[in-house]
Amino acid sequence: MDLNSNLAWWLTVVGRLKPEVTREQASAEVSVLFARSIGATDADANDPTVPRLQLEDAAKGLNHLRERFSKSLWLLMAMVGVVLLIASANVAALLLARASARQREVATRMSLGARRGRVVRQLLTESLVLSAIGGATGLVLSQWITQFLVALLNRRGAVGPSVHIDSRVLMFAFGVSIVCGLAFGLAPALSATREGFLPMLKQGGATSSLSGRRFRFGKLLVTSQVALCVLLLVTSGLLIQTLQRLQSVDLGFNKDRIATFMVRPGMNGYKTPVLISYYEELQRRIEGIPGVHSVTYSQYGPIGQGMSSSETYVPGYNTPEKKTQYFRHIVGDDYFSSLQIPVLLGRAIGAQDTSTAKHVVVINEKAVKEIFHGDNPIGRQMVMGSKENPNPCEVVGVVRDVRYAHIRDDAPTTVYFPIEQMRFTPSQVSYLVRSAGDPKTVFRDISATALALDPNVPVVDMVTEETIVDQNLYMEKTFAALSGAFAAVGLLLACVGLYGTIAYTVVQRTNEIGVRLALGAARERIVMMVLREALIVVVCGLAIGVPAAWAATGVLKAQLYGLSPHDAATIALAMISILLVTLAAGFMPARRASKIDPMVALRYE
Repeated sequence: MDLNSNLAWWLTVVGRLKPEVTREQASAEVSVLFARSIGATDADANDPTVPRLQLEDAAKGLNHLRERFSKSLWLLMAMVGVVLLIASANVAALLLARASARQREVATRMSLGARRGRVVRQLLTESLVLSAIGGATGLVLSQWITQFLVALLNRRGAVGPSVHIDSRVLMFAFGVSIVCGLAFGLAPALSATREGFLPMLKQGGATSSLSGRRFRFGKLLVTSQVALCVLLLVTSGLLIQTLQRLQSVDLGFNKDRIATFMVRPGMNGYKTPVLISYYEELQRRIEGIPGVHSVTYSQYGPIGQGMSSSETYVPGYNTPEKKTQYFRHIVGDDYFSSLQIPVLLGRAIGAQDTSTAKHVVVINEKAVKEIFHGDNPIGRQMVMGSKENPNPCEVVGVVRDVRYAHIRDDAPTTVYFPIEQMRFTPSQVSYLVRSAGDPKTVFRDISATALALDPNVPVVDMVTEETIVDQNLYMEKTFAALSGAFAAVGLLLACVGLYGTIAYTVVQRTNEIGVRLALGAARERIVMMVLREALIVVVCGLAIGVPAAWAATGVLKAQLYGLSPHDAATIALAMISILLVTLAAGFMPARRASKIDPMVALRYE
């Protein structure tokens, strides 16, 4: 890059504040100095490419993990919260069933003089003990889960965050446990002590009417579980589909059977033109390795290894004052043939493009549209460099668009330069070796060949191109897997809740079912009667959950790729999945109800 270019903004400054200077004061003073430095150049302060100065604490550093993962981690936090709500509602339903079963015990206590508040405190204490046990278990499991999550987020070798359980985490876990214990234990406690104890004692064991009214709240809890489960399944489905779409994106080159690695001879004293000689000799030697089909090298690898921007003046299409920005890519011989990038017009960069030959470039399809407005660019001039030291280059070829920085990003406007014609030869390059078979089989031979050429220039970051593409999608894979796991847990909990609720209502309606069977009702009608009750609960949950998911998934727009957050197919699939799985859970108590012996049921209390 031309260091005098308006795009050359790359300096990082570290400083220590004086004890009496605040961060705000330092930021204001440095911003003034920075504005003056911009004014001293020909850069336009309103140009979006001109950076804005920002002071960061050294303790946090300039690590991009926070910027890159913060939104996704908030999404995971929200999903964890939804799972917690489903689990808490499930426990509340179970506590409600238990409280209903203990109505006679509660009535006896109150008839002997126990106050309602005392009984409520006892039931709340039991709920808090359960939540405390769950919170403690979660803290123990979090030791391994957090390390696993950090390892997933840090697979690419960057400096990862230090995550450990401290006093803030302990207080948060304690607070969540207490709130959940109180919030979801209060309703069962109040329900168990709401009715007068005299009617309960008079009814003896026949408490179905009272408990049936009370357990309507249990059905409401299951309805809310189904609604929350819809939200989880829709979110998970969108993230999984996004991953699938990204995995099927056409990158513009063939990534199969390619081994890639980097060498950095510039760090060992190599200078131009010795650098060029080293690169060419290493290419020639690797081509002689058995099983190697072709070899090339470039300043950056095809995916995830960075980009370098510059500007160009094209006579007839723009002016020296309003140059066009492009992605500059420096490549060696056989680059396009090795990566199997089709040449659409003209020719590729080859061995004839030496330092003494006429300077040439190859551009991609997007450059034809953006720079030449769709005209045939072959033979036209592109003027690189500064006004004082221009470097005119002739366009000799057009190739297919290739994605470079990230798979999500569209192919940039790209201009390819022969490495031998560059004024500044890159001090490091990435080699791309296409093998006849599995590229891992040539790893050892490549390393040995490079060390034989110069033992002081080691081979680094040797992987397959498929691995690089896979690593580029590691965040999408991680969050798709985690969201899928949360959705599965939520669905399982919803099924357990529905099963428990329907099973309890079947127990409460044992006498009624016995009467129906004694009067000649078919067992299939009993099954349908119970399933209809389960279906009403599920449909009510879907009626609440689908609009909620439609509204909530709008925040996923930035996480998705080629997919609407309101994708109808994903929502429909989530609805069908919940309907089938939950009805399967409701079928078991329905089938058991149909097998009740009428004589036993009539005597049941």
